[in-house]
Amino acid sequence: MKKLSLNKGEKIIKYALRKYSFGVVSVAVSVCFFTEIASASILINENTSIQETYSTNEDLSENITQKEDYVSDELDKNFVEEETSITESIIQDEVIDEKEDEAIEEYAFNETVEEKIQKVKQSFKEVKYDDLYTILNPYVSLWDKQDVKNQLKKELGVEPTQDQINERLKSFCMDKLDLRKSFEYVQNNLDTILKKLFDNDPYFSSQYIISKRNEILIALSYLERNYSFDFKGEVAKDLILYNYPQSLSGFSALMDIGEVSFSDLELKNTAKTYEKKIAPITKDNTIFDFIENSLNKYYPAMSASEWFKDRSNAYIVEAKSSNQNVDTSFYNKMKNDPKLSDHLIPLLSLSQDNIYVISTMSTVSYGLVDTYVDRKESNYNESKRKFEADLQETANKQEEFLDFWYRISNKRDTLLNGNNIIIIDTMRKYGEGSTRDLWAPKYGETLSGVREFITPLDFYSNYMFVDGEASGDNLVKLYLSKTLTDRGQSTYTHELTHLLDKKVWLNGYGRRTGKGAETFATGMFESLNNTVGLSEYEPIFNLNLAYKLGEGRVQNASPNRFMQESDLKDYMQGLMDVIYTLDYAEAISSLRRTNSEKAILFNQLELTPEKAPNTENKSNDTFKHIDESIASTLNTIDDLIEKNIVSGRLKFKGNATVGTTEQNGYYVAPLLEPIYAGIQNDEGSTGEITFKRYAYELLAEYGYSEGMVSYVSDKYSNDKEALNAILDSKYNGSLTEFKKDMFKRRIDKLSDLKETDYFKNYEELQQLMNEAVEKDLKMMESNKTNSQPMAQNVKEVQKLKTKILQWYLVNTNDFTTSIYNSKVIVSEDKEVTETEIPIEVINREDSNLWEDETRTEPGISGSIRTTKIWRTENGVRVGEPIINQEIIREMVPTIIYKGTKKIYDEIVTVDDNVEIPIIEKVIEDPNLYIGEEKRVEGKAGIKKVTTIQKTNKGQPVGEPIINQEIIREMVPTVIYKGTKKIYDEIVTVDDNVEIPIIEKVIEDPNLYIGEEKRVEGKAGIKKVTTIQKTNKGQPVGEPIINQEIIREMVPTIIYKGTKALPTQNEIYPAEVINGNLECYDDEIDLASVILNNIAINDNSVNVRKEIIGDIPTTVGEHTVIVRVTYEDNSYKDVNVSVRIRSKQDRPNTDNKPGDDSNKPNEDNKPNVDNNKPNSNNSTNGSSNNKKDDVSSDNNKPNENDSETVDKDNSNNYVEVKPNTGNSNIGNSEDKKSQTKLPQTGVEGSLTMLGLLSLSIGSALSFRKKKK
Repeated sequence: MKKLSLNKGEKIIKYALRKYSFGVVSVAVSVCFFTEIASASILINENTSIQETYSTNEDLSENITQKEDYVSDELDKNFVEEETSITESIIQDEVIDEKEDEAIEEYAFNETVEEKIQKVKQSFKEVKYDDLYTILNPYVSLWDKQDVKNQLKKELGVEPTQDQINERLKSFCMDKLDLRKSFEYVQNNLDTILKKLFDNDPYFSSQYIISKRNEILIALSYLERNYSFDFKGEVAKDLILYNYPQSLSGFSALMDIGEVSFSDLELKNTAKTYEKKIAPITKDNTIFDFIENSLNKYYPAMSASEWFKDRSNAYIVEAKSSNQNVDTSFYNKMKNDPKLSDHLIPLLSLSQDNIYVISTMSTVSYGLVDTYVDRKESNYNESKRKFEADLQETANKQEEFLDFWYRISNKRDTLLNGNNIIIIDTMRKYGEGSTRDLWAPKYGETLSGVREFITPLDFYSNYMFVDGEASGDNLVKLYLSKTLTDRGQSTYTHELTHLLDKKVWLNGYGRRTGKGAETFATGMFESLNNTVGLSEYEPIFNLNLAYKLGEGRVQNASPNRFMQESDLKDYMQGLMDVIYTLDYAEAISSLRRTNSEKAILFNQLELTPEKAPNTENKSNDTFKHIDESIASTLNTIDDLIEKNIVSGRLKFKGNATVGTTEQNGYYVAPLLEPIYAGIQNDEGSTGEITFKRYAYELLAEYGYSEGMVSYVSDKYSNDKEALNAILDSKYNGSLTEFKKDMFKRRIDKLSDLKETDYFKNYEELQQLMNEAVEKDLKMMESNKTNSQPMAQNVKEVQKLKTKILQWYLVNTNDFTTSIYNSKVIVSEDKEVTETEIPIEVINREDSNLWEDETRTEPGISGSIRTTKIWRTENGVRVGEPIINQEIIREMVPTIIYKGTKKIYDEIVTVDDNVEIPIIEKVIEDPNLYIGEEKRVEGKAGIKKVTTIQKTNKGQPVGEPIINQEIIREMVPTVIYKGTKKIYDEIVTVDDNVEIPIIEKVIEDPNLYIGEEKRVEGKAGIKKVTTIQKTNKGQPVGEPIINQEIIREMVPTIIYKGTKALPTQNEIYPAEVINGNLECYDDEIDLASVILNNIAINDNSVNVRKEIIGDIPTTVGEHTVIVRVTYEDNSYKDVNVSVRIRSKQDRPNTDNKPGDDSNKPNEDNKPNVDNNKPNSNNSTNGSSNNKKDDVSSDNNKPNENDSETVDKDNSNNYVEVKPNTGNSNIGNSEDKKSQTKLPQTGVEGSLTMLGLLSLSIGSALSFRKKKK
């Protein structure tokens, strides 16, 4: 443990309290007692049991009792000591947490809790919620980025900028956490929150807490958002922070919780975040353990499931399964299914009743209450009542669908494997309008259920024009369909088929090769309410596996008809008895017609190979008209089967009766339009409609597993294999032969048909069919003549078949009995009763009555006569009775009117078209001349004025409140007044006008006659300013032009030789000698030192010396380039080796400051004659060339420079040694030995230069050749 750093005069006690319970003894372990415990070799650790230290609780109790007096005596002693030490044998993190240790080091008693609270509060208030975005640095998917970009583009009407996208993404991410309100609550209640924290942890300094403010604010907001549920008033967030001091103190817990990633804070990860951040505090491994352990303490008699449903604001319905082994407890599902465990906290923290939950055997449905409930007060109660009823009914439908498959499938256990399928209802809001227009947005101003649950858990989807969509293997989302409707239930069964057909519906065999997902959903395993008048479909082959159906049905009444697999076969056999019989009767009526009529009444079916690539052995159903030649061959039912005939009324898609189906399309098999054809594809499978129709026919004859599943699943790869395995051997694998026999079986029993309300025998049935076919034929002929769809308004046969089917369904109790007679006496049993219709009490609102007033209109009871007639067979009632009811006396309800007119109310008057008058605004316009004016008319604004007048029973009370809202801003009339000068001038400046180069010819005595040298010039630059006087912008007079030279023009010089031609091999003297120069780093004018040590020995007269590049200033060896420029502007670059030494290395001399020996000698002053050797002038010439000496002023050394050089170089050494210098003329040809010349006074300078002059004659020589 770290030792406290104390300020002088301050006493700081560092200790930690831990409470441990040993039997009946409770011990407070404090700093003054630690040493004593340590000396007794007691090591307190959460991983060390007390039994390891003491053999019994009694031993410890006795020991502690003996220490009590000692503790009391030692307490004062320890508190007055300078600091407290704790024996090292006590484990550090059992005494105090490392973070607390760091924080407490800064703690001093002179900082009160109130002072800390105020400091921390002020700092915490500075943090804004959106500031946390940068800290959390969330990952944003490309999908979300594109979604945000599209939304912005829609709002702005243009492509958004990256800054706009980033800002919206920031808002989107922070809204997704749904912590904004919690964060604001925390900041608004910091006084209370901080006081409680500091009261529990007084040792933390304000400075340390402030340094952790982001983590603490994040943690507080997270706990406020997600852990505000309670157990008998004990709020979960407080239990976490203050009920587990043995783990972490409140502040330390917050710091740990707050060190999170964006992902940790997402609601979809609440269970994982609990295990990661909160479980180490509570020691409960999961959120479910935490809840259940808390319930054991506070609600020992309540189950966790009951508590959860009671605490959550969600509507939670747990469907009851007919299977006793099925548990639909939603709480248990969340506890046992990892993908549901993260849903517990979000559902416990809903702000209102905005989410509903349906839990079934294998699915969990989530939806928005606001899809179904109108929150307006006038409609709320009624819409809520209907919603609650529909919610329970939908739960029952969903469970009945799953219960059916649990009873029927050989793979039923898959439904109980705990991999729950999640169903997400539509995001449609309550109201009138299209689903697209009512779709709730993902973020921003949206429904609370979307903001608090749907979006944070990644269940939100943008609008799609589909009923539903299955994703992966456990998610279904609804769009156009609403779960709590029949359409929604149909979509539920459709999408579950996509997820479960391969694994459960088809007994694990998978789908038949070549068939897509929609083949098995639409028209096969999707269950819908096909009741006439309620369904979007005409009667189709479809088993009712989800609904309770009543009058008008063409399906089984409920899924309970199928309690075992054999029930499916029994039902379908009874159904096909009716269908084959009715199809035969229609065939007979049609075959009696002329060939031209038969060509209308019948179409032909053929299989067309699928043309898409990689679709070998796939085929489609093609429906086509027949001509009279084919019609003439149709005389019997077998002809229809063999020639693949179907009804001309059969609409395979919309109103179309001819055309070709597509693969994996949304097709159904019509129930009452005959398909006589027995067609098959031995290499693959048939088209979508025939595949489904034949599946039902095989179900009727061979049952579910051996018939339907064997045909449609991948148990067999093609029709040939499947039909050979399924059909009786007498059919030789031929579906045609199978269908012939199915019709024959029913034909043979026509005389045994039970009498119905519509016919007594088959002959009467045939007559009814003849009449219906006649009527349909006339309509079809009319349609053909008028180029209308052939089956349009062709309804008579369908109506006849429908009512006969419906009668048989009811009177055979969904084909639990046969449609054929078995020598029974048919009669009827009638029962008549009269009952009173009790008076109904109706509560109505009366807007003319005040809230405290009522008015009653008494009612009168009514009377009703009910007659029930049962069909009996041999005296036994069969089926459901026909019920007729007759009102004898109408019941008049008692109506109680309750006033709704508010006693204390307000009259709100709104005028949303109040004009805002135009004002005038004067603006100076620099584009108009003085005296000119331009007027732009404005536009009156519009404002909405709302007047609120408080009333008491209609009488005004007080002054009205007037609110105004701008609907359209007023646009002022703008008067632009000119400020532009009438008389002005236009100034144009061009500061880059070129001065062209001119040529200049000069005679050059140094060039031979006939020789010429050209030195290129350089263009100059001038600035030209033009001033043009104007009158209202028009030029007046001539412009004034001023010119200013920016850069002088340098002319091109052409030097022409005047020198007589030399004799051959004429020798010229050497030009330059350079030496090795040694100086000290305190030289004032090193440049002069260098230049003065360059001697010139040349015929040239006007010579200029300059250093090219930087002058060295640091100790070491350097090379300096000196450029010697001659009178003809040619030049030579000479390398000078310079060695600079530190001034500390300067040799000691006896000369003192002021000594005359160190003063420059008069002879050392610059010589006017530049050709004379001189210590201050390095431009030298031979004595033979004195007549040509004409030195330019620029080459004259400055006297001050000379004095400076002499003064600063009085004790320097200069080493002169030959050096190969680069030149534009030539290089030195020899090297000379190094000569060290002491420079002391005039004599030294002259000596040095004399030696240099001597060296000139022998060091370098150059031969100049004629050009």
